[in-house]
Amino acid sequence: MNKTRTALLIIFLLYFFSSCSTNSNDDKIIYNFNSDLDGWQSGTSGKNLDSVSWIDWGGQPPGAVKLDGSDFGTSDHEPNSWIYKEISIPDKSNTLSFLTSAHDRENANAELRIRLVDENQNSHIILDWELANNGIENELTWIEKKIDISSYSGQTVILYFEQGDNDVGNHEQRYIDKIQIY
Repeated sequence: MNKTRTALLIIFLLYFFSSCSTNSNDDKIIYNFNSDLDGWQSGTSGKNLDSVSWIDWGGQPPGAVKLDGSDFGTSDHEPNSWIYKEISIPDKSNTLSFLTSAHDRENANAELRIRLVDENQNSHIILDWELANNGIENELTWIEKKIDISSYSGQTVILYFEQGDNDVGNHEQRYIDKIQIY
C-alpha cells in the first residue's frame, strides 16, 4: 500500500511539473508561462504605462505574459514593451506558434510584432505590426498564430515579442501564452 501511494505521488509530481514548466526535447520547445516568465527577459521603452508582467488569471492553462504600453494618442510605431529570449531552434523545426489575445475590455486592440535576430546579428520581422482581435468585456479571446521559421532551423536566435500602441491609447495590453517551436 505504501509503495503504491509513493508510486502514484511520483507519477503525479512528474505530470504536474512537466505541464507547469518549459518543456524541451529534440524537436519541440514549449513555453507555457504557468508560474512566471519561463526565463524570458523583458524590456520597455520607459514611458509611464509601459510594463511587462506575468498574470495568473488568464492563459490556457492559466498563466500568461501581459505586455502593456501607451504612446498617449500619438503612435511612434516603436515597441512599448517586449519579452525576448535566446533560443536554439532544433534542426528540423519550421513553425513558431503561440496564443495571443487583446485586453479584456471592449475596443482593446494593441499591436504585436515578432522580431528575430539571427546568428549573424541580422534583425528580421517575422510578423509585422498586427492588430489584436477586438477585445471583449471581461474576457480574453485567445487566437493561435503560426509563423514559418524554417529559414532559421538549426540556428541560435533571439526572439522578440513586441507590443505597440496603435494610436488609440486605450486598453493597449497584449497577452501572450504557449509559445511553441516545432
